[in-house]
Amino acid sequence: MKDHKWLRGMASSAAVVLMLVTIAAASSEILTVEGTIINYQLVAADGQIYEIAVNDVGDRLVEFVDTRVRVTGFVENEDGIKVFTVSSYEVVQDNS
Repeated sequence: MKDHKWLRGMASSAAVVLMLVTIAAASSEILTVEGTIINYQLVAADGQIYEIAVNDVGDRLVEFVDTRVRVTGFVENEDGIKVFTVSSYEVVQDNS
């Protein structure tokens, strides 16, 4: 009987974790934005400023200071600040 209580406890814990992950995913959105990198920020063409989250891809992206890029990833609002967790990026060729 004790084994079943342990199993129910694990199932309940897994359900709570799944619910929290679902809520976190629902509060963020996948987005592709074109703009310029300035320090750890992406300044979009429309003037919106995104902080670049620290991760492997974001750390490589911020090396392209003053470069036009197209960035894809998740955007989350943290206390009024839009934080961009970058999943991929590409340098955009300037046609001017």
